[in-house]
Amino acid sequence: MAIVPFYGTESFGRLKTVMLHRPTNSICKMNDITKGYYLFDAIPDTEQFLAEHDMYRRLLISQTCRRGSGLRI
Repeated sequence: MAIVPFYGTESFGRLKTVMLHRPTNSICKMNDITKGYYLFDAIPDTEQFLAEHDMYRRLLISQTCRRGSGLRI
């Protein structure tokens, strides 16, 4: 059975280091006027957005991505 590479890895390889920001303050302050600035069509549910962000962070860690210098992931 042939090993199928992950999408995008054929040109650049796998992601090794990541810098990730948890947008707690900016998401909480978003309103109808500023949502376009953050490239949203609607104001997201803050709790769900942060829960999905944390799941993505755990996924990166489980795939052995290391943190950038001086950063917490």
